[in-house]
Amino acid sequence: MTNVSRTMAILIAVTIGYCGAGSAQERIKLDYSSVDASNAVWYTAQEVGLFKKHGLDSELIYIPSTTTAVSAIIAGEIPLGNASGGGVASAVVGGANLVMVACMLNTLPYELVVHESIKTVEDLRGKNIGISRIGSASDVAARVLVKALGLEPVKDVPILQVGGAPERAGAFRSGRIAGFPSPPGIIKLAEGMPHRVLISTADFQKRFDFPFICATTTKSFLSSRRETAKRVLMALIESTHFFKTRKEESKKIIAKYNPRGRGRKCRSKRRWPANRARRCGSRTSSTTASCGNWKRADSSTRYTGSSEKQRSDVGNQKDRRQRSEISRGS
Repeated sequence: MTNVSRTMAILIAVTIGYCGAGSAQERIKLDYSSVDASNAVWYTAQEVGLFKKHGLDSELIYIPSTTTAVSAIIAGEIPLGNASGGGVASAVVGGANLVMVACMLNTLPYELVVHESIKTVEDLRGKNIGISRIGSASDVAARVLVKALGLEPVKDVPILQVGGAPERAGAFRSGRIAGFPSPPGIIKLAEGMPHRVLISTADFQKRFDFPFICATTTKSFLSSRRETAKRVLMALIESTHFFKTRKEESKKIIAKYNPRGRGRKCRSKRRWPANRARRCGSRTSSTTASCGNWKRADSSTRYTGSSEKQRSDVGNQKDRRQRSEISRGS
């Protein structure tokens, strides 16, 4: 074999190996639970191709509540995804086989947004505040903030399950709730509505430690596919560095996923196959939720979670129409 032939053979072998490596991307579904900056580490990794860099063909799914996300992880529909400590702890107490493998945000950066007419703590007494779901990070934040004001959650200040950030802003606009716990950036949804920040966790004398943005999976997945979990975490670590060092690019990504941006508009939807189980959580878990629909967006997918009957707690038709207007940026 001549030198030219050997060289060609080597080049062909390298090319085949390279193409094989490129086609060996492992498919995986991941979730993020909010469109605000706190979850940016997840969708930034998706947008800039960091999951792909680490050999993952990822589908990023929007599940706007920790309790729903936990149910999907328990069922194996989402092998690894974002969840906060409260929902995971509740599920584990109920017998779920979950483990948090890393946390990117270990505090709860929330503020209590209320109507402008509520100027004192006593003004808040008896008024409703809205959260996504019981056991979610917004639920924990609501209770912590209300207690910090010297009031008793539920007893003094009723807490209603309303839905994600756009749904909470819609209920706030309609008057169904007088306030809602808001992570950074979501307060912009209240623009045009008279409001004020009554209290923030930033006002606390001592930092409120809480496992907020955490990569969560099952112990069985971690045991059987540890290398896959490691690759997800490597991508998230690089995403954190990207977010902190490339400010302008990160701002554009956040704008895309913001409820006022185009990233949240659903283009189409697909239902779970009819032969798929109708329940997606463990019967031993207190966070079991009914299986729902997947709605595909520009570069991610939204998991809507439950039937219309089960979603009735988010308000009447008028509330939903107003929330829809907000999510479209009206």
